[in-house]
Amino acid sequence: MSGSASTRLLPVASLSSSANGCVLLQRLDFARCSVGWVVPDRPDRRNLRAERGMPYRTAFLDLTYPDESARPCALQFRIAFTEAPERFGIIQLRHVNPDHQSPLNSSIVRDHVLNRILDVYLRGVALNAIRLVVEDGDTLALFAIEVDIHDYIARGNPYDATHVTTGRGRFSERVAIRTDSVIAGRARVHTAHAKPVPVPKEIAAALR
Repeated sequence: MSGSASTRLLPVASLSSSANGCVLLQRLDFARCSVGWVVPDRPDRRNLRAERGMPYRTAFLDLTYPDESARPCALQFRIAFTEAPERFGIIQLRHVNPDHQSPLNSSIVRDHVLNRILDVYLRGVALNAIRLVVEDGDTLALFAIEVDIHDYIARGNPYDATHVTTGRGRFSERVAIRTDSVIAGRARVHTAHAKPVPVPKEIAAALR
């Protein structure tokens, strides 16, 4: 690569320690072939931010989804990390079009979008290390995420079962799931019972 204005797009896999004079920026295309922008080596505040343990954030991306009437809608989302030592992956949904149904008000929309993002962008990450934040106008709210127990079991994920006698020869099965066994992309999740709550300061700081 020569000249201060020379840039080109390379696969991440092609970069190595011999690629002198280049740095990889944070913006990656995780959904397709994981490529990033390669630019001439010079100080970059975004890279310094990551090196110094500051919160990591992707750019906002567009995402289309159906509303409760199956009409097409769109919103923006991004993923951010809180600072160490307790690092969480934050999914931030941003409602941008008032004519489209908001994930702040519809759990059906919220869950549809959430499961798509988990399956594509955070697959393999422990669910207890993920937080969901929804932005709509001046409102920024946190929603608790729950696993769909029936889907979790149907997919063959690990759980403990205890048979409990209920009387008259009947019994029921009590299921217990370890929180660290629930992995994004391996079972559907939902927020149907969640109430919007204020965003904790450490999560808000990662989104600034």
